[in-house]
Amino acid sequence: MLVSGNIPVTNYQELVSQKISTLGAREISGYAGSIQEKKKQKAKIKYRKIKTSDCITAPDGLPEAYYSTDEGIKTSIIKSVRQCLNFLPEKTHEGNFFLSGIVDEEHEQKYFNNCYLLANIESPTPHEGAGTEAMQALVEKSMLDDDTLGRVILYMAQLSDEDTSPKFFYKLGFRYIDPDSNKELKECIEKNIFEFRMPPGYMYLPKENIQKLLRYRQLF
Repeated sequence: MLVSGNIPVTNYQELVSQKISTLGAREISGYAGSIQEKKKQKAKIKYRKIKTSDCITAPDGLPEAYYSTDEGIKTSIIKSVRQCLNFLPEKTHEGNFFLSGIVDEEHEQKYFNNCYLLANIESPTPHEGAGTEAMQALVEKSMLDDDTLGRVILYMAQLSDEDTSPKFFYKLGFRYIDPDSNKELKECIEKNIFEFRMPPGYMYLPKENIQKLLRYRQLF
């Protein structure tokens, strides 16, 4: 499963690759023996902590907790420079690319508050819970971080119509910023539609869905 890590931001440094230690495999009645016999492989995950001081531009539609309230940092940014979004032809399935541009000085820009940005996640054993456990570990890391308090975002860009990444994150509790995208994706899940194409966009983890994600393997 791949997630596009290329997001429309300025002053964006190269993502730092880190492997997260996933939570221990939970024993399931009737399967404990087989789990012990077969060592479960861990998902590979890349993420970065976005800091308020990075002054990374944020889109409208996020909960207020995701936006920086540091006016000193905001005013230090040159107002005449902001991001212009440009989609280039997809030739290598590496997601979307973004370029910077110039706009008027009066444009009021929002910036991300401290949060964790998921760049990529790959599970060697799909449908066996490795990806879920990796995400649970990342959310727990964010919760234990006083700067982020459970805030996690990603920029979703499907690789194909068969790419089920949006469904995976939606079921865990992530939501698109765009309400229409959430409605469309929910319908795809309920109707078991296997081929679909969601528009690229940010997904975030609402505060009220954190506990659902952390208990996902127990609840479902």
